[in-house]
Parts: sequence; structure tokens; C-alpha cells
Amino acid sequence: MREPMTRLAGFAGRRRRWVLAGWLLVLVLALPLASRQTDHLTGGGFDVPGSQSKAVNDALERDFGGDATGIAVLLRSAPGAGAVARAAAVGQVRRTVAGIDRVTLPPPFARRAELALRRKSVAMLPLRSDLSSDRLVDAATTLREELDPGAARGGVTAYSPGSRQSGPGCRSCPRKTWPRRRSAAFRSSR
Repeated sequence: MREPMTRLAGFAGRRRRWVLAGWLLVLVLALPLASRQTDHLTGGGFDVPGSQSKAVNDALERDFGGDATGIAVLLRSAPGAGAVARAAAVGQVRRTVAGIDRVTLPPPFARRAELALRRKSVAMLPLRSDLSSDRLVDAATTLREELDPGAARGGVTAYSPGSRQSGPGCRSCPRKTWPRRRSAAFRSSR
């Protein structure tokens, strides 16, 4: 192994400009491929056993069964929030979801969310979609950008998938306020 490496070092030393030109050519040819690499990335890691994303996905499946497809919005109303502000928050989620291809908020879920906000001040809106988990990541990103999670509007705060304010680490939204076993409240009317 020493002999071939010595010959390679000698070649590179004698023909530095050719070696440099070769590397520059490789770099120039690789740039178009590298710039488009993000088009081929997936939302990997969401199904890794033991990950937080997998735990949330399992909890959604357990609590909402077939009613949710891995994406949801949590609404929390402050004690002074009025009925109009609560309805407006659900309406904002409905309008935002309407602008996302192949993701829906079934009307019965929206109505039940308004009722849950009045009774318990917390409502989970499970969304439906036939998108693959990779494409659902893009939909969740759009949802997060549109809803401005963590910002209160009229006393109602929305939390969306992947927002720093959602999940167990949320200081402003303690875990004990997350809805528990509400599958019956979100069953679709058949």
C-alpha cells in the first residue's frame, strides 16, 4: 500500500495544477446536484422507535384511532377568552387547512373543538389526510407558518406539530392541560 501512495503523492506534487483543475471540475459538476438535494429529502426519523415523534404518533393513533392521520392542532383558550374569539380560532384553523392540498378538518371535528374550548379551554383538532408521512411533513410546515403557533389571538393560542411551544417541553402549555382520551369527542358521525 505504501508504494501506490508514494506514486500518487509524486504525481500530485509534479502536476499540482492538473490535480487542482480536476478537483475544481468535480466541484463544478457536483454543484447542480448538491443544490437540488433538498428536493429528495424525506421527513425521516418520525417512525424511529423510542423517538418523541413516534411517541406522539402512537398517542394520536391510540387516542383518536382512525380519526387522525398524524397531524393535529391544539387550541388553548385563556380564562377570559370569549365565545367569539374561540370560534374565530377554530375558523382560522379551518381556513388555514382549506388552503393545504389533501389535508382536511372535518366539520364535526371543528364543531366539537368549539364545544371543547368552551367546556375545558383545550381542544385538539385532528386533521385528515391521505398524504404519505414524508409529504405530511410539508403540510405541517405550512400549517405551522400560517398559524403562528404560541401567539395568542383574542385569548386563544394555537399549537401545531413541530412548534417549540407544543409537546412535553411547553412551559406555557403544561402537559396536564393536553386533552386525554378524547377519542369519543372526535368520532366522526357516520
